[in-house]
Amino acid sequence: MPIMKTLTEQFHAEVESFLERSGFKATEFGRQAAGDPSLVLNLRRGRSPTLATADRILAFVREHEFLVVGGEHVANGDEGSCGDGR
Repeated sequence: MPIMKTLTEQFHAEVESFLERSGFKATEFGRQAAGDPSLVLNLRRGRSPTLATADRILAFVREHEFLVVGGEHVANGDEGSCGDGR
């Protein structure tokens, strides 16, 4: 029987998956999603955000979901806004 992930593990996995899919640099993601460029580094070191901060970060992820269209990252239909200068 598989062991369920904790909410913390699920949250960290969601952030890491978004970073990989979107091409955001960790510091830029943290700055835009939570006003904290050290956010991802702190998560990777085992820190957990407050529920309010986690909600804000997940809302940012949902608003910036990326579609790969013809090799280009497109966020909400706007080309060139993937956060890494592409």
